[in-house]
Amino acid sequence: MNLLFVSYGTWNNNSGYHIQALARSLNLRDCDCRVAVPKIKPEDDLPPAGWCQPVHYRDVLKNGGAIFTNGRPADVVHAWTPREIVRQFVESYLEIHPATPHVVHLEDNEENLLERFLGKSISELRRDLKAGVEGLSIPPGLIHPNHYRTFLAEADGITVIHQMLEELPGLGREVCELVPAIYPEDFKGGQGHCERVRREYAVPDGARVVVYSGNDHFANAEDIRLLYQAMYELHRADRPIRLLRAGETLPEIYQPLPFDREQFETCLGVLPHDQVLALLPCADILVQPGKPDEFNRFRLPAKVPEFLSAGKPVILPRANVGMELQHGVNAMLTEGGNPGEIVTNFEAIDRDPALASSLASGALEFARRRFDPERVAGDALRFYQKVARP
Repeated sequence: MNLLFVSYGTWNNNSGYHIQALARSLNLRDCDCRVAVPKIKPEDDLPPAGWCQPVHYRDVLKNGGAIFTNGRPADVVHAWTPREIVRQFVESYLEIHPATPHVVHLEDNEENLLERFLGKSISELRRDLKAGVEGLSIPPGLIHPNHYRTFLAEADGITVIHQMLEELPGLGREVCELVPAIYPEDFKGGQGHCERVRREYAVPDGARVVVYSGNDHFANAEDIRLLYQAMYELHRADRPIRLLRAGETLPEIYQPLPFDREQFETCLGVLPHDQVLALLPCADILVQPGKPDEFNRFRLPAKVPEFLSAGKPVILPRANVGMELQHGVNAMLTEGGNPGEIVTNFEAIDRDPALASSLASGALEFARRRFDPERVAGDALRFYQKVARP
């Protein structure tokens, strides 16, 4: 089966890694996978040949879609989110191959993202667009309030990164949950490896290591500040702690914080994905901040399945996959997401080695069952075959 994934961004962003992991297993099931991307950078990490090769949007359309090994077009187009840049490409592709089934993937509450970015409700944006309000521009990397619902309604199927997204209105089609596929062998470990990491990043002796791997963006600014406030509270209480932070950071997010985060943080910048996966098992505790609001309820942050798969205790909100976890069994769950909750849960883990060990084992057991690549790929392939059936 020829599968064309359509990404809204670069090849090696979080969505790209999700696509790559899915294609890694689908390739073993005789699927030929390609991913159309709006840009390819020379420094992009490309996957081993055969997994899922990136192709620029313009090259896909210029070649009439015949980019697969067998020279035939896609059997299924999988639009990775209904964002405007993806929608426009898919419609252009379907003009060339109008009979091609297409599926749309949801990984966020897209309306909430657009509203947060522009500071207006969807109804206000539709009204302003109709009135031709000067200066109003809809970013191509987000949904268009007038087009995305039609795009979803016309799809042959919908996939969602987590079942919570099935509650969103307007899906109205066949829906399949498609969680990230996580490969246990991609995580390095062992005492020697983690000791080298601690030396490399000059972690003080006796300090507890927290790893946070994620990019700053407009939608998670409050969550990021919650994490740093909790880390500062621990540092101020004379608990030796070092936050190893990987990912892109935006200075404006930290300006409201009344302390110098360098007291407890080592900023690593953007790391290749394999280095991130090698870093996670070196944490003593992994923390996903956030409140169970309309943003966090309807998403599954890319780092959370990786945190749960790293074999370490995890603190995370009772939202999305957190609804499936048991407090004190396979994670420590926060209810309101405030810094004090993170501190309390951190201290509970830190003072009880038996709890820390059981949480790590429970998280790993859950992750290997929930994010098993074979199960995820099997679910995806059965769905593709269903929507592609004449």
